[in-house]
Amino acid sequence: MNAALKSQVCFIRPAVPADIPRVMEIYAEAREFMRRNGNPGQWIDGYPQEEVVRRDLADGHLFVGIGSDEVGEAHRHQGEARFDRPAEGILGAGDLVSGHPASSQSRPAIPQASVLASSSAAPASNPVQPILGVFCHRPGPESNYARIEDGTWPDDKPYYVLHRIASAPGVHGFAAFAMDWCLQRHPVLRVDTHQDNRPMLHLLSKLGFVRCGIIHVENGTPRIAFQKEVFKV
Repeated sequence: MNAALKSQVCFIRPAVPADIPRVMEIYAEAREFMRRNGNPGQWIDGYPQEEVVRRDLADGHLFVGIGSDEVGEAHRHQGEARFDRPAEGILGAGDLVSGHPASSQSRPAIPQASVLASSSAAPASNPVQPILGVFCHRPGPESNYARIEDGTWPDDKPYYVLHRIASAPGVHGFAAFAMDWCLQRHPVLRVDTHQDNRPMLHLLSKLGFVRCGIIHVENGTPRIAFQKEVFKV
């Protein structure tokens, strides 16, 4: 594995068109990981297809996590965040997935992402800084969440959703890191995941997400829906 992928320094920035080839590779790797690990039914028929990803990009909702070998270099970027050691294995939620989770015996506590700057300015794609992960973060309302079975949403507060999260093989902790990043920007976050995505179900529970019920995605298949709200003092 590229040494840069081992870095535990990361900043998150909006994706740019030059990122798309590597983003699609990461999604393909994620589908293969799910297939090999008992979750073949979550992302089917090549989902998320490139047109879906490009729509996320065009709408300004596609974000990538970038690694750096040098802490000092990463700290010079705007809108960056970092985590200090490996956390939960790379996982997936709702339309969320990742790969290669660590064993439950060896997983350390999940550190909070430290947001170092909040400027909307972001560096352009840089091949020296590998893409560690990708996700879609967008404001609600989410059409698939209008109807929920076997439960209910806890409230009608404005919320954001997290979809299509994946990380590169060998990267650990990105899902937890990205969720923390999202919650620092908006206090209510909703996600959904497949019943066979056991690593993600474990992570959502560990991070304090509340199971709210069952929703159905565009192809009619069910997903378990979760919400978390953070209260800032």
